[in-house]
Amino acid sequence: MANITQVTFYPNEIQYCGFDPNAKPSISGNDFTCSGGETSGVGYDVVDNRRSAVITLDTNGETERPTFDFDLYAAITNANFLIVDNNNLKTADAKVVLDHYGTGIALTNSWFGALGSALAGYTGTPDVVDADGIALFTFANTTDDNWEVSIDDVSTFDADVTIGELIIGKRFTPATNCELGEPAEFGYTDEGVVLITNKSGKRYALKEHSERRRWNLEFRYVSASDLTEFQRIFRVTRGCPLYVSLDSDSATPTLYRVRIMNAYNARPNAAGAYEVSVYLEEEL
Repeated sequence: MANITQVTFYPNEIQYCGFDPNAKPSISGNDFTCSGGETSGVGYDVVDNRRSAVITLDTNGETERPTFDFDLYAAITNANFLIVDNNNLKTADAKVVLDHYGTGIALTNSWFGALGSALAGYTGTPDVVDADGIALFTFANTTDDNWEVSIDDVSTFDADVTIGELIIGKRFTPATNCELGEPAEFGYTDEGVVLITNKSGKRYALKEHSERRRWNLEFRYVSASDLTEFQRIFRVTRGCPLYVSLDSDSATPTLYRVRIMNAYNARPNAAGAYEVSVYLEEEL
């Protein structure tokens, strides 16, 4: 587990701003196949909160650029990150292009690697993907209700492109980090292990799935402006998964996919600030 040195939240604001059929991304420039076998319509797989359900773009050996077009119900305010999760963009020899209403957005930084492990920063240019798995891109604050994510070839695509999730939103790094030690408790849930007792009284453990990591984060000195951001994070996620880094100040940060398990509850303290609890549980 990464040390908790600087917490940054990455919420899925496409979900929050787009509860309308038009928000589901249309796909142009290439044929595709969804996880359920659909080959026409819209690319639901990249917005369904199931990173394991991937969409496959028929790009192998081609140079045509597929584009996901998000026409949202409301604008994302000050969006500044894009996550492409469960992808094979390195294998496909691909790069990422981001636009809003046809205007290009310069990607300023990027990291690539496996979810739950240290990511590596880009080695060439921020748009060219250096590893399969999860890709995190940052860019200058941009407000819009129309976004286009295109997958471009570096030369010619070397494989069909697969993508599990596309996330756009405004990241939030609290000015004061959570307290370390006991308030920042780390552990595993018991969920996923079932005890079975046979007729002789012997008990066996059946492990149905991996343990989920959890973090109880206590932010003790939250300013009024940061309190507004915490309210936004709780409001935007509404029980849906989000991504979080516990060491976003590192050159090789680690991203986790989590859910917030507690209700929003801000408490004023004697220092004239607020206290906010955030209980995170890993999403498998």
